[in-house]
Amino acid sequence: MRIKSYFVRSVDDAIALARADFGEDALLLSTRNNGDGAEVVFGSAESEPAATLDSIRAQIQELRQLLFAADREPHLSRLFAQLTNAGFDSLIATKIVDFVEKSGTLRDAFAEHVKIDAALANVTALVGPPGAGKTAVITKIAAFQKSARIVTLDASLAGRIELQLFARKSGIQFTAVENPGKLAGFIEEARKKEIVLIDTAGALPDCPGVCTQLVVPAYMSADAVRHTISKYPAEKMIVTHLDESPSIGAAISEAAHAGLAISLLASANSLHAATVDDLISIALGPERVQAASA
Repeated sequence: MRIKSYFVRSVDDAIALARADFGEDALLLSTRNNGDGAEVVFGSAESEPAATLDSIRAQIQELRQLLFAADREPHLSRLFAQLTNAGFDSLIATKIVDFVEKSGTLRDAFAEHVKIDAALANVTALVGPPGAGKTAVITKIAAFQKSARIVTLDASLAGRIELQLFARKSGIQFTAVENPGKLAGFIEEARKKEIVLIDTAGALPDCPGVCTQLVVPAYMSADAVRHTISKYPAEKMIVTHLDESPSIGAAISEAAHAGLAISLLASANSLHAATVDDLISIALGPERVQAASA
């Protein structure tokens, strides 16, 4: 669907313009008074000849925003706009605002629609694209464990040296597994004595009994996060590079759609367990949370 807004003095003026743009198939979607005139939104069921999947999704998102705002209280429309501006897709944003409308609590709305699980499994593997921050997260997690072993499947020399130096300095066991086929047997023995943290080059070979966590940079677009989730199957999500992104709405939305629990939040110098309050504050900004809930 194509969507276009017209800022005119009267609806009749908008109708004439819309028919010129869309033909007789122009559909009136909404009208809103705007000072001395009005904002009138029309749409057409026909897509633009060169429309891409991304542009169609954006148009659908815009249409959902218009339909949502048509019959809501101002503070709810404002919250919806804040969520979508922060990268949340319109479906998740609508669910959150609907919950707020019924219960009046933004915190409960996030808790209901966004899974959070920071528990560390006895054997955990980090997967995800290059540059996501897997190795850095591994070292931060290991630093908090009394007895841990870092296992790497990454054949790159730089990655191995970084982990080996960290392990030696921290008194943590380190193992480089050359043959992924032997990983399951090695883990079975190691897990009896220590927490096992597995660093990968991207994906994890089939290995039962391992909790897989997907590492996703906060600055990724929704489409990129969606593609990453499909490429690297996982049970949980760790969001990294928080200091390089204004929000994490896209990561939260896509995790919710995929049923992934968000476990950890990481920046260049910190790593901590995710909480509902953290997600709200990072997504909306602390100065806007109270206003959004009012």
